Amino acid sequence: VTSRGCPYHCTWCSKQVYGDTFRRREADAVLDELAWLRETWSPDQIWFADDLFTVNRRWVLAFARRMVERGLQTPFYLVGRPENIDPPMIAALQKAGLTRMYLSAESGAQSVLDAMRKDDTVADIRRASAILKSHGVELGVFVMLGYPGETAADVDATTRMLHDIEPDVTLLSVAHPM
Repeated sequence: VTSRGCPYHCTWCSKQVYGDTFRRREADAVLDELAWLRETWSPDQIWFADDLFTVNRRWVLAFARRMVERGLQTPFYLVGRPENIDPPMIAALQKAGLTRMYLSAESGAQSVLDAMRKDDTVADIRRASAILKSHGVELGVFVMLGYPGETAADVDATTRMLHDIEPDVTLLSVAHPM
């Protein structure tokens, strides 16, 4: 985990554990930990468990550059917010070892994303998916069904989006009160 907290206000999230502030560890501190993990356990892959790994572009680019400079490339996967993704970021992460990125998509219906206060769009999800696929990075998506007010038409929109973006992995959850 490279960070704690979240500056977003998605209505369904359980972020009370870390609060509204976003705090990120120094890239080299994270890489020191990765070096220790590699030396101690020889993992074949790493899961960066941050919900917001891609939220700070400058940090991500510095992290990926330092990972390569230090010779710590290790296959890894992570979660990214669709609106933060761009081709240079994905190219840098892929050079560092990125093999799969999960997008916090949640829905293919803009009305549902707006109700969730996600601060991103279906267009962002589609654009980020295309960038990942064009770089040969596996695409994973998180989808939530049953959000209050979601209609059959909204579920159909989500289904259409999934057919269009063709994720390699889809993780489905049912909305529930936190």
